[in-house]
Amino acid sequence: MTEVLFSIEEGNTRFTSLKEDLEHISDHILADRLKFLEQHELVHKSYIPANPPRTEYTLTDKGAELSNILDGLCKFAENKMQF
Repeated sequence: MTEVLFSIEEGNTRFTSLKEDLEHISDHILADRLKFLEQHELVHKSYIPANPPRTEYTLTDKGAELSNILDGLCKFAENKMQF
């Protein structure tokens, strides 16, 4: 889940750009994670009327807050812990 949040935060807002950034995740798993994040109000899904129609994902305020907390936790682990 964190990878998807971080990828959206980095500007990958369309499914195809998320898929390119997270190439090790299958389409099915990525779609399930996006649906989960949307259901928990961490991600907002927008429909863009175009030809062909597009879908974009953005972080909600709640999603951005969680992403910042997780980023801080990752930085703490990198700086303070030896792996």
